[in-house]
Amino acid sequence: MCTRLRTHKIFVAEHLVDTSIPDVADSFNNIGIVYEMKGDFENALAQHQKALEIRTRVFGSDHPDVAGSYQNLAWVYHRQGNQVQAKEMATKAYHIFFRMLGPHHPQTQGLKPFLDE
Repeated sequence: MCTRLRTHKIFVAEHLVDTSIPDVADSFNNIGIVYEMKGDFENALAQHQKALEIRTRVFGSDHPDVAGSYQNLAWVYHRQGNQVQAKEMATKAYHIFFRMLGPHHPQTQGLKPFLDE
């Protein structure tokens, strides 16, 4: 039920709402998390990619929300067993967090395990 409602919300967002609104990216992000929790990694990746595209367009490429999207993609790739892609996404997130939040911020530090693999 929850996934169906979120999917409807995404459909409405894609077709009726301006996708330059950050809340739309948040909706894509949230449905991506639901799909990931269900083990549906392909749909999770698709939703997180949509969130990344909107956030990059709205905020630019050097914003913590963009880094958060890369981090979410990294986690899905990691759970899928695709460590090469996971590390690539985590590296992008890490560099943005490092520049924008500093080296000691929890978001920055939380990505170190990906980079050490």
